[in-house]
Amino acid sequence: MMKTGFILNMVGVLIVSATVYFWGQHIFGIDINIFPDWAH
Repeated sequence: MMKTGFILNMVGVLIVSATVYFWGQHIFGIDINIFPDWAH
């Protein structure tokens, strides 16, 4: 049961990360190649 839960959590993290990476660029206008000025 714990192994299944861990695997499902990892799959969920991967799905959310991929969604933000691909859709975030179009929906929020995020450019991944540009480092923000506030983060220097």
